[in-house]
Amino acid sequence: MSIYAIVLAAGVGKRMEIETPKQYLDLAGRPVLAWTLSAFEKAECIDRVVLVVGKDEVDACREQFGA
Repeated sequence: MSIYAIVLAAGVGKRMEIETPKQYLDLAGRPVLAWTLSAFEKAECIDRVVLVVGKDEVDACREQFGA
């Protein structure tokens, strides 16, 4: 059996009233999303990580975080 982590990162930051979605905000020199993906990638019990983003962000995420 494979264990998948599904990371939902398609928010737009509407409630925070900011232009940049919170998953891309800088946290200690890295985007919040980078910290999240790194934690799941390091977890030995996780076989795959599935990243869900908005359709307009797919190419940028592939570039920044790999495919």
